[in-house]
Amino acid sequence: MRVGRVVAFIALGQVSSQACAHGSARGLGNFLGGAVHPLLEPAQLIVLVALGLFIGQRGLAATRPASLCFLGALALGLVGAGFGAVPTIDSSLLPVAGLLGLAVLADFAVPRTLCAFAAGLVGLGVGLGSDPELLTGQARIVMLLGSGVGAAVGMFNLVGLLHEARRPWQRIGVRVVGSWIAASVTLVTALSVAGAVRLQG
Repeated sequence: MRVGRVVAFIALGQVSSQACAHGSARGLGNFLGGAVHPLLEPAQLIVLVALGLFIGQRGLAATRPASLCFLGALALGLVGAGFGAVPTIDSSLLPVAGLLGLAVLADFAVPRTLCAFAAGLVGLGVGLGSDPELLTGQARIVMLLGSGVGAAVGMFNLVGLLHEARRPWQRIGVRVVGSWIAASVTLVTALSVAGAVRLQG
């Protein structure tokens, strides 16, 4: 049950009384600060985990086109973030994570084009959400590069691990984590609609 608590904590971590600016993590340089950024932003982390589960669950055939779409859209989003004036979209990533979690739970056969579209949507969202608002010039570019590397490495490592998870109990475990992601997103969304909390973005 520890994994479920972690997923719930990640989703609930999106709840905040005020939006936070994206800046460099303390004690790290701009590149490393950007690399850990997707791990420190709850919405980005949960949607990357959901996407990694979704793609990895479908095997190598679906991984290649989805990976290319993810990388291309991530690069496009980072370029957009580099120019600034990007609206905060972190809260918009949560519904996407919830849908991906449901897809992982159901484990339906999904067309490769749909996998690629989902990967591109997440890549674009994560890229746009990586805007280092407190930095300018070269430091801004370096941190954006770090964010791209961190997001890509994290997601692809998860996909690689899932390619090795072929035992029945491992596949069931993946579906269970997908259900926890969907349930966590639903909980946060319900609390937001009820006015009990306010989502960032």
